[in-house]
Amino acid sequence: MDLFQPDTLLSEQFYGRSRQRLEPEQQLMLAVLEDAVICFQKYFGAKDERSRKLFEEAEEWISDSYSNLLFSFTNICEVLGLDPGYIQKGLAKWKERIEKPRLKYIYSGRS
Repeated sequence: MDLFQPDTLLSEQFYGRSRQRLEPEQQLMLAVLEDAVICFQKYFGAKDERSRKLFEEAEEWISDSYSNLLFSFTNICEVLGLDPGYIQKGLAKWKERIEKPRLKYIYSGRS
């Protein structure tokens, strides 16, 4: 089973309806993480400047493994009990899988 398949996985499905059991700070952290993943996937390959910037900011935040800020990607994952490396690898594989058909299309002269 591939990580980050095209089907949407709601946080309630991921957490088995235990989101209500998260502390308010953890709920905020989960919302920040969800927003970053959504921006990463939604705006990947975007043409307009605003959307490209949203993708780039999400990608940069997700790939920053060394920040010790409270709301860094790594810290949020650790607080939520998630493996940041696993998520990073999953998003990289998702991006690669989406990118390959696009590049084939572009290089075939159909852009």
